[in-house]
Amino acid sequence: MQKFFMLLLCTVVSLNFIGAQRTVTGNVVGSDGTPLIGANVIVKGTTDGTITDIDGKFSIPVAEGRNTITVSYTGFVSRDVNIAGLNFVNVTLQEGQFLDEVIVVGYGEGSRKANTTSISSIDSKVFDNLPVQSFQGGLAGAVPGLTVNQSSGTLGAQSAVRIRGVGSINASNQPLYVIDGLILSDVVSGTGFGGPGTNPLININPNDIASIDVLKDAAATAIYGSRGSNGVIIITTKRGDYNAAPKVSINYYTGTAEPTKTYDLLNGEQYVELWNAGGGPPYDYGSDPIPSTDWIDLVTRKGRIHEVSAGVSGGSASTSYYLGGTFRDEEGYVLNTNLKRYSFRASIDQKIGKKGKVGITMNPTRSENVRAGEDNAVASPFTFGALANPNTNYQDENGNPLTFLETNIPVFNGTPWSNILGSSRKAVTSQLLANVYAEYNILDNLKFRTDFGTESTQLQELGRELSNTTDGFPTGSAFGDNEQVINYSWSNRLEYTTTFSEVHNAKFTVGSAVNRERFDGIDVSGLNFADDRLLTLNSAAEINGGGGSRTDASFAGFFGRVNYDFDNKYFVTLAGRYDGSSRFGIENRWGFFPAVSAGWIISNEDWFGSSNIGFLKLRASWGQSGNGEIGNFDSKGLIGFGRDYNAVPGFAFTQLENANLGWEKNSQIDAAVEFELFNRISGSLGYFIKNTTDLLLSVPQPREIGIEDASLLQNVGEIRNQGLEFDLDFNILTGDDFSWSIGVNGATLS
Repeated sequence: MQKFFMLLLCTVVSLNFIGAQRTVTGNVVGSDGTPLIGANVIVKGTTDGTITDIDGKFSIPVAEGRNTITVSYTGFVSRDVNIAGLNFVNVTLQEGQFLDEVIVVGYGEGSRKANTTSISSIDSKVFDNLPVQSFQGGLAGAVPGLTVNQSSGTLGAQSAVRIRGVGSINASNQPLYVIDGLILSDVVSGTGFGGPGTNPLININPNDIASIDVLKDAAATAIYGSRGSNGVIIITTKRGDYNAAPKVSINYYTGTAEPTKTYDLLNGEQYVELWNAGGGPPYDYGSDPIPSTDWIDLVTRKGRIHEVSAGVSGGSASTSYYLGGTFRDEEGYVLNTNLKRYSFRASIDQKIGKKGKVGITMNPTRSENVRAGEDNAVASPFTFGALANPNTNYQDENGNPLTFLETNIPVFNGTPWSNILGSSRKAVTSQLLANVYAEYNILDNLKFRTDFGTESTQLQELGRELSNTTDGFPTGSAFGDNEQVINYSWSNRLEYTTTFSEVHNAKFTVGSAVNRERFDGIDVSGLNFADDRLLTLNSAAEINGGGGSRTDASFAGFFGRVNYDFDNKYFVTLAGRYDGSSRFGIENRWGFFPAVSAGWIISNEDWFGSSNIGFLKLRASWGQSGNGEIGNFDSKGLIGFGRDYNAVPGFAFTQLENANLGWEKNSQIDAAVEFELFNRISGSLGYFIKNTTDLLLSVPQPREIGIEDASLLQNVGEIRNQGLEFDLDFNILTGDDFSWSIGVNGATLS
C-alpha cells in the first residue's frame, strides 16, 4: 500500500510539471526576410532547444517561469527574445558585422565581407555619448593604428591625426578628409599665438555624421592617388530614408571640463627658501608674511559644456529628407575662454522616374572662439603661470592687476593675471559646405554618377592686448587677420556590374576628378593706444605691420577599379589613379599610383564545417599612393619685392626652381585575417609594412647662389613604418530592449 501511494504521488507531481509547460512557436528569418534553416532556438538558462525547419519555423516547449529564448545562426548576430505572455514570435536576425556592413571605399561603396583592403569603420553611435569639440576627438581609441594628439588643451586647438605613423618630414602628415565626396581644405587656421592656430575642421558637427570610414593601406587609398599617402578619412553625413514616417530626435547634454593634470608648483615660502639657499639676490620680508600666489589655480576654473541638437528625417516613396541643427556653448577651463558653435544641415534626395536620382546637401556653420595662448607662447596662461615666481601678489590694494611680478631679477612684462584680464583674441569662422549629385541607371547594370561639392570658409580674428600685458606693454597693441578659402571638388564615374556563369561577379569603375583650392589672406597690426579703453585697431597711433596673400592650387586625376569575386569565396581588386598637381615641377607633374589586393573567405568553402567560426577571411594587398601636401609654389623659382634702397624699389631672388620636384611615394604591404566566432566575437589581426620614398625635404643651399638663407625642396631619403594591428568586438548581450558590447583595439609601430 505504501508503494502504491508513493507511485500515485509521483504521478501527480509529474502531471503538474507537464501542465506547467507551454509551447512557443515562431519563424526565424534574415534581415531580407529569407527563412533561416537550422537556426538554433534554446530556452535561456536551460539545455532545452530545437532547430528551425526548411521554412524557418520552430516549436519548443517552455517551462513555467522561463521567459527568454536565445536564437542563433552561423554568420548572424544572436538574439535574446522576450516571450513573456507570448505563444508565437517572429524573429529577425541581423547578419554579422563582416557580412552585411556597407563601407565607403572611395568613389563607391562595398561590403565588409568582400573588402580586400584595410578599412576601419565607425558609426554615429561612437559620438552619441562623447562630449567632443570636434569629430577628430571621437576617433581617438576607435581605430587601430590611428592616433589623435591635440596641440594643447585650449578650446578649438588643432589635432594631429596620424594613421600608421609619421610618413613625411617637410610635407604634411595629416590624412585627407573627404565629406560626402568633397575634399576638405585645412589651410584656414588663423594666427598661431604659441601653437599651430585654430582647428580648421572645428565646424564639422559630430551630430551630423552617419559613419566614418578610415582608409589605411595604400591599396585602399590609391584611388585618391597623390593625396592618399597619409590615409583617407571619409565622412558620410546623415540622410533621410524613403517610405519612412517623420522621425524627430532632440538631444541635450551638459558637463564640466577640468585640466587632467597640472603642475605641482612651490608656494611662496618654499620658493623663497630655495631661492635664498641658492645664493641669488636674497628676499628679506622681515616680520611681514611672505606673499604666495598659485598662478595656475588663479587662471583656471571648472569649465562647463552645454549642447542641444535636434533633427527630423523621413521620406515618401520618391523623396527623402533630413534636417538637423546643433548649438554648442563651451566655457574652457582657462579663464575667459569660450567656444560657441552654431550648425545646420539640410539634405534632400529625389528619385526621378525609375532610373534617376538627384540630391543636395547644405551645411552652414559658424563658430566663435575666444582664445588663449598655447604652450609655446610665453604669455599663455599655463606657460607664464609655471614660470612666474609665486612669492608675489597678483593685484594691488585697489584690486587692480599688477603689471610686473615682484621679483629680485628682471622678468617678462605683465603677469599671468594681467594677461588673462587684458588680452582678448576672438576667432570667428563662418563656413558653408554644399554638395549636389545626380545618378542615372543607363542600363540595369550600368550607372553614371556625378558629384560636385564646394567649401567656402572664412576666418576673422581680432586681438587686443592692453598696456599691462606681456605682449601689449607699454602702450597696448592690436591685430586683425582675415582668411578665406574657396574649394571645390567635382568627380564623374561610370560603374558596370556583371555576373556570368552564376559564380563570376565583377564590377568595373572608371572616372575622373578635379579639385581646386583658392586662398586669400590679409593681416594688419598696430601699436600705441592713447587709452586702454580704446579696443579697436583703428585707434592705434601706429600701424606697424600688414600684408596680404593670394594663392591657389589644382589637382586632376583619372581613376579606375576592378572588383572580381569567384563564387563568393575568392576576391581580387585592381585599382589605380593617374594624377596631376600644379604644385610640382614641370617634369614631374603627373604620376601613376597602382594597387592590387586579394581575399579568401575560408568559411564559405564547402569543406569548412566549423559551427563556432561563423566567418573567416584572409586578405593581402600592395599599393602605392602619393603625398602632394606642400606649398603651392615650392617647385617654382621666386623673386621677392620690398628690397628697396634710397626710395628706389627693388627685388631679389628668394627661391630656386626645381623642375624635377615630384611626389613622395608611399608603398605598403598589408596582410590580415578577419573572423567571427561563436556569433559573439568578431575582429581582425593584421601586419603592415609602409615605405615612404622620395621624401620631400628642404635642403640648405650655399649663399654663393645669391639667396640668403636659401633652401631647396628636393626628393631625398625614405622612411619605413611597420607594425601589428588588431581589433576585437564582443557582443555580450543582444536583446530587444538592452544590448551590451565591448570593443578592444591596439597597434604596434616601429
